[in-house]
Amino acid sequence: MQIVTARCITIALLATLATVHGQPSSAAVATHTLSGIVIEQRADVKSVEAWNAPSDPYYVLDVESNLDGTGNRQESGNSRVTLRPSEQVTTRQLRRLKGERVQLQGHYVEGQPYQPADPAEQMPMEPEVRAKPDGTPEFTGWRPARRGAGFVVEAIRRTGAKLEQRPGMPEIPLR
Repeated sequence: MQIVTARCITIALLATLATVHGQPSSAAVATHTLSGIVIEQRADVKSVEAWNAPSDPYYVLDVESNLDGTGNRQESGNSRVTLRPSEQVTTRQLRRLKGERVQLQGHYVEGQPYQPADPAEQMPMEPEVRAKPDGTPEFTGWRPARRGAGFVVEAIRRTGAKLEQRPGMPEIPLR
């Protein structure tokens, strides 16, 4: 019991120090639970999803439901999220769960601004929007899309049987 209490105090202290020093803290990150099917994708196509991929191949979750940090379940029709490995869940573990129905716990990350090394480099662009003094959004131009966005998987468990692969059918389950 003392170990758990000491760990909770340590986490709270680290979160406070991170807030004071203006650094992001993993203790302050909202944890979400997602359910869906793990799908393997290739990064050899020009798409925003492939641009954001952490590896080749990379894995996405065809999200069936989302349990946010408040315990509210949100059905999520037809959405996908790029899965990002962590110290707890590796790309190898995601590969083993390809085609399976799973429940994931983790947190979302926004990604980092991308700075191209060459102005002629091809990359996806996103709108740059800033707030006017009155709070309304204002479009100010285009910028390179952020990289590294997705769902960092901290825990994973199987919730259903693996989808059956029929001969002659594509490996990726389609809706």
